[in-house]
Amino acid sequence: MQDMLQEGLLPEGPAEQGPPTAAWEVPGAAQGPPADTAGEDPQVGALPAEGAPPPEADGPLPQADAPPPTEEPGWVEAGADAQLEQAVSGALLLERELLAIRADNPDIGSYATVSADGQPLFSTAHGSITEGCDDQSNLFKVAFSLESLDRVQEKMQDFRDDDGNLLNVSPDTIVIPNAAPLKRAVLEAIGSELDPRSPNHAYNFQMGLWRVLVWNYLPKTLAGKPYFMLLDSKFNSDYMCLPWLDRLPLTVRSDIEPETDANVWRGRARFGAGFNNWRAIALCGEGFSGTLLD
Repeated sequence: MQDMLQEGLLPEGPAEQGPPTAAWEVPGAAQGPPADTAGEDPQVGALPAEGAPPPEADGPLPQADAPPPTEEPGWVEAGADAQLEQAVSGALLLERELLAIRADNPDIGSYATVSADGQPLFSTAHGSITEGCDDQSNLFKVAFSLESLDRVQEKMQDFRDDDGNLLNVSPDTIVIPNAAPLKRAVLEAIGSELDPRSPNHAYNFQMGLWRVLVWNYLPKTLAGKPYFMLLDSKFNSDYMCLPWLDRLPLTVRSDIEPETDANVWRGRARFGAGFNNWRAIALCGEGFSGTLLD
């Protein structure tokens, strides 16, 4: 998961977060096992010594320093399939610690669902706070193909700041769910130095520009249609676009329960996550409303 944040979708976190289930780079990409958090304390609070009163200052996990969660727009603007909210919640924010304890603590693990401009992370109406440029979109209604990859890459390279200045956005990562037809289509499109659409041995300039991250926790389709995301991992890291904050790194301890001799493991961590700058990432697919490419 850390690769999704630092290299891909999310900011840097502790080693326990782990990278996505599968990763390809053209050529090669490293991967590691997912973290196991089954032994974390369901209360995720302080762990006082036996017989000592609990500290007053500690409690449930704090939220990131971001606007409080609301019932208003989700991860994408109205019209997007509801599965997308689950996808971003489960993958982009890497809620691995929360998944093990949410059933017992339904009030924890909530994050603001909008970026700094007040719009959902994926939207066709990202405005300018200085009114220095027109609304911009990072949500595109298009199926994956070599042509659509060219077009969305161009759109992201044309992203502007609030004053209309051209930014140095250069997407380098393709993020997809674990769907076999989509994996084949993506790797065929970027894995050959020759254009797979042409019998004339035309050069494929997309080869060598991308790393592919396959994330099992994303739904395979949205509204029954495949989808993909493009990410600029360097821009994401440099501008903390999708920040992950470790306020207190995970620590664990074990105790032997006197009555049963059971080895009980407890864990404690404090962290937060949210959305800051939407310009590092774009979502594309046919199953939701979005900007149509010319």
